[in-house]
This record gives sequence, structure tokens and C-alpha cells, in this order.
Amino acid sequence: MSILRALAERVLAADRIAKTPIVLKEETAGSKCDDTAVNHPGAHFSLRLRGNDHLKILRGVPGSEAGFCNLPDYLVFSEGAATKGSKQGGSILHVLVVELKSGEAGRERAVRQIQLGVSVAPYLVSLALVDDLNLTTPEIHQAGVILSPGLPPARPRTRRGAYGYEGDLDPKAGIYIYLHPLPLRGVSGDEIKRHRHPYLRPRLESARAA
Repeated sequence: MSILRALAERVLAADRIAKTPIVLKEETAGSKCDDTAVNHPGAHFSLRLRGNDHLKILRGVPGSEAGFCNLPDYLVFSEGAATKGSKQGGSILHVLVVELKSGEAGRERAVRQIQLGVSVAPYLVSLALVDDLNLTTPEIHQAGVILSPGLPPARPRTRRGAYGYEGDLDPKAGIYIYLHPLPLRGVSGDEIKRHRHPYLRPRLESARAA
């Protein structure tokens, strides 16, 4: 059994995960965020996180910038084959940490939510390994993305004329975090590109065109 399947079938509650087709939505009343579709050729699923999903032993309250309880909206899991020189020699678990925000004030808080969400996947993997000693510990490659309307459109890159955004390496979380406007437009290039950061998977696009 793969680590991806173990997480979906043994560790996580069935009502919290979604398999293909996956559409990411902001559930807040009055949300201005367009629905975002997940497009990936391989096996993948999304995990919906909510305000009370934090460990009860942690300081803080949901929605507050202080403490450790304000988690992101989604984790999107996919799996890839190990590359040559892989430390574990097993598979790679890709995790996209996603937060949707309707306004500028929310975007300022979103980075903290992404940072706190980075610890969730390793914790879930550790539970899967406790449950099944035959599982191989995967390399976990994570990236964060904040999706929000009102952000400027992507500009063309000079390298091979590709479109897309550059992520910023977050010193606290140790991952790249990307900001992208909504709606995502595959034709114009306002989408997540992988050639500069291969861990950023799967692809996100507007649900209107999915």
C-alpha cells in the first residue's frame, strides 16, 4: 500500500477528503473567491481543514493570528516516484498547502496559516507509519499557495517565455509560498507552473474551465 492510499483509507476521516474531481472553495459567507479546480494526472486527494481541527493542547483560538490554531483551508496530496539520490529511497509525497482569501486583510494573515499548515502532513504520515510498519517513509515536498481576487495578473518570464509567478522561500516554514489571483486562467498563464519549482503539484485552474 502506498503512503497516499494509507492516508486516505486508514488515517483520515472519509468525510474530510475529496477525490477527483476536486474543487477548492472558500466556505466563508460572502466569499469573493472563485472555485478552483485541481488538475493532476496521477492519484491525488484534498483534505479540508476547519477552524476546530487544531490539537486541543495548543495555545490560541481559531481565527486569531496569535497562537497555533489558525490552520489553512486545504492540503492537496499527490505522490511521485523517488528521484535518483532520494534520501529515503522511497516515494515522494507532494503536499500543496492552500489558503483562499477574499480580501487584502485576509491575505496578510494567510502566510501564518500556511506556516502552521506545514506541520500537518508530517504528523499524518507519522500516524500512517505507526499503523503499518511495512510502509516506507516518504520524502515530503511541500509548497504553499494563497489564492485571492484582486492580485495583479502574472507577467511573462523571460526564460522560455513562460508565464507564472515566483514563490518566496518562507524562512519559518522552509517552503516556497506563492500568491495567485482569482480566477485562475489557464489560457493567459495565470496558473501555477512547475518548471521552476518541481515540488509545486498538482496544477490549479479555474473551475469554470475545468
